Amino acid sequence: METAAAAEEKVNRLRGGILLMLALLTAAAGGAAERFAPHPVRYEMRRDLSIYFTNADEIVRTIRTALKRRDPYFDIEYRSHRNNMDDLAVIVRELMARAFDETGDPAEGDCLYHQYGGYDMTYTYTMDGGTYCYTLHIVPVLYTTREQEAAAEEKVKQVLADLDLPQSAGAYEKIAAVHDYLAAHTAYDTVHRKNEHYHIKSTVYGALVYGRAACQGYAVTACRLLRELGVPCCVITGTLTYPDGSAEAHAWNLTAIDGQWYNLDVTMDVQDGTRTHFLCTDADLPAYTRDAQYADAEFCAQHPVAAARYPA
Repeated sequence: METAAAAEEKVNRLRGGILLMLALLTAAAGGAAERFAPHPVRYEMRRDLSIYFTNADEIVRTIRTALKRRDPYFDIEYRSHRNNMDDLAVIVRELMARAFDETGDPAEGDCLYHQYGGYDMTYTYTMDGGTYCYTLHIVPVLYTTREQEAAAEEKVKQVLADLDLPQSAGAYEKIAAVHDYLAAHTAYDTVHRKNEHYHIKSTVYGALVYGRAACQGYAVTACRLLRELGVPCCVITGTLTYPDGSAEAHAWNLTAIDGQWYNLDVTMDVQDGTRTHFLCTDADLPAYTRDAQYADAEFCAQHPVAAARYPA
């Protein structure tokens, strides 16, 4: 499980920069659709700031590609007639957030965001007459290297083949197969569970290649595999409160069968050796508190949790 401090650090690191009109992005040399409900592809331009841009969608796609490719850094260069650094951080946060929108690609959206820990930025500028020429150097905090991610991608393909699900398999059979595979092949990482700087435990690579994971690693891997199988799934973060009153940050899944959503917590089932946290309701998990973004009215309306466990 991720500690509260680690979760807070991830939020606090969303403070760097990127941008803008006629932006030129360069990166470090390197290198199955699903039916979700993705955010609109079109990014709404903000005109209440000192700057705005006309190619935001292109910039967002390029950022997403760089993150997905695990580029260790990327630069954005742009020219402006004004010094607009006061507004830069705001618009950059929005661009970065949009890079994690759901697109229908199982490796993007939640599965990309939850293997990322923010970004750092440095910038320089020169003057060309009355024009500011900015270069923004972005260093994302990525939980895996390009090589590790390549190994994880190969392992995802292997696991899907090993599951050997028939074409007739329904959502329940797919969810059960993924749950049971992770329970059998991925051990809970007791050594690194409280190490805020060891991110492998929170990745698909950790769960499938290394064979060990903490809660976020189980959740993001279940999400990735289920999405590859065409089953709607998302990662939920929040807090788990124990009987002694202590609490810690936690991650689990919501997954859907016939339009009804159910909680799925592979982590706790691995530790308990049961299916207690398999396709259950919110009422079955009274010790779980979702983070605000997963508890608001809009999210809950889009992910209505069933009133009874599955199968009822």
